[in-house]
Amino acid sequence: MFVSVYMSQLISILLRSLFYIGEKFHKYNSKMPAATAQLQSQAEFQAQSYQRWYEWHLNQYALSRYGHKSIVRQKCTVLNVNQDEDQTHKTSSGYSKDFPLSPLVTLTCNQLGLVECTTHSKSIGLVQIHPIIMNYLLSPTFGMSPGDIVNIFSEYTDSDDVLYRSHPNYQNGGAWYDWAMVRFEDESVVEGYYDKCLYPTKLLAFIEHIRHTNGEITKETSAIVHSCDESDHSRDSTLTETWTSQFDEDNNPVLNLIPLESIDVRLLVIQECPKLSEKKGHSSVVHMVKPKIPCWSNAFSKAGELAD
Repeated sequence: MFVSVYMSQLISILLRSLFYIGEKFHKYNSKMPAATAQLQSQAEFQAQSYQRWYEWHLNQYALSRYGHKSIVRQKCTVLNVNQDEDQTHKTSSGYSKDFPLSPLVTLTCNQLGLVECTTHSKSIGLVQIHPIIMNYLLSPTFGMSPGDIVNIFSEYTDSDDVLYRSHPNYQNGGAWYDWAMVRFEDESVVEGYYDKCLYPTKLLAFIEHIRHTNGEITKETSAIVHSCDESDHSRDSTLTETWTSQFDEDNNPVLNLIPLESIDVRLLVIQECPKLSEKKGHSSVVHMVKPKIPCWSNAFSKAGELAD
């Protein structure tokens, strides 16, 4: 039986760690690394599981050198939901006007610049934030500073009481990332059903960034999104528009941070490769379904008139 290079390395390391036994061994050396690995193929799953395992132990060693136990991306501290409601500011009317639920995860940057992760749930695996989102939050592009706090939410309600959801594992049924038309400054060359400055966009996370600067506390709300490149609409149909998700030259998804106010309208989108992937899949094409009212009724009524 063929064994990949990654699995060979993983097995050799695990054999040197046999003093870990029982559920604790499986949780941190098998279950947790595989939780966010993608089932695209056996080789890809093995490679990503090994990489998660390696990063986990690397973080463990680095943080232990500074006397810390929290492990960013792989392990979060679990809070007792009943005892820590004050920390999440949960009230009967919701967390805030924009966020009807308490945060799923809170990131705290200490004075050493190390980020500690806390999940407000009874189970770690159920709310593990996808690695590409965590990597973005920890990158210089986002820019967390010592003393900063970032709350990650799964739901956002706009001024018209329209609910948008971005959850890594909604009710244990898998990931749920809503799509919306988002307003960007750049205008597309060819106008489709919507205005030129609106692009179909997958909503990955809603965040509240709390900064402590010179004794002052500021709060910024925004969303992390994966949008589409502009479309020439040459492959559009009567009821759909064809777009392409945005990836860079290394086939990595291009994420953007947008203000919540730029979210315009919720969409129904059909993806040829629907998974949230760390690399470009077999297809980056998405099909945006035009609104049923009035687009569909007008299209069918015109078709009926032509048939008559």
